[in-house]
Amino acid sequence: MTAAPGRMRKNLTGVIVEVDDLVLGVLGFTREDMLGKRSTDFLHPDDHQEAFSAWVQMLGDASFSRAIQVRHRNSAGRWTGSRSRTPPTRRTPRW
Repeated sequence: MTAAPGRMRKNLTGVIVEVDDLVLGVLGFTREDMLGKRSTDFLHPDDHQEAFSAWVQMLGDASFSRAIQVRHRNSAGRWTGSRSRTPPTRRTPRW
């Protein structure tokens, strides 16, 4: 599965496994900088709770989808606001 434009794909524990060129260009990181890192490593600490809540809801309900406003850290250490959406999942998560 390929990440949609402007998106990153994470595994069930929130580790980034795929990131597209648009995200890399906006944030200024290389693919190697992001792959294998937790997505929260790039989120503003004040946004962790909302992002985590949306992530848990998505894992528990395959039809769940929600947009949230979050701030991502860019390679210069500044915060860039973005809208993030948890997509509906196509399968039941394996714990």
